[in-house]
Amino acid sequence: MAITARLARDGEYISIIFYPGRIKYGVIDSPDDRDWPIDFNYDDEKLDRGEHELLGVEVLFIGILADEWLDELDKLDLPRVDIPEYGFADAKLSDVLRWARARYGRKPEYATRS
Repeated sequence: MAITARLARDGEYISIIFYPGRIKYGVIDSPDDRDWPIDFNYDDEKLDRGEHELLGVEVLFIGILADEWLDELDKLDLPRVDIPEYGFADAKLSDVLRWARARYGRKPEYATRS
């Protein structure tokens, strides 16, 4: 069953917020020891007890998020999302982020010079 989520953006900053309208305090953490380009926002009270309830994810610069990281995201046990205002139903987070990268992402100038 998919979680209702909201996609927010400011320029190339993308946030997918789970349970919109439900106020929870979160803390940025990583699902493993790697240095992810995706920030994972977990419920801080549950994290203090060793539980991991994901409240959403954030990407500072969607245009430079590599496919390899999106593939790694698929390997995690993450909920699927419904984001009706953008037409997503039972979607993988990686698919939403790929769509956001294609729609809103820009390659930085240093990556586009010849």
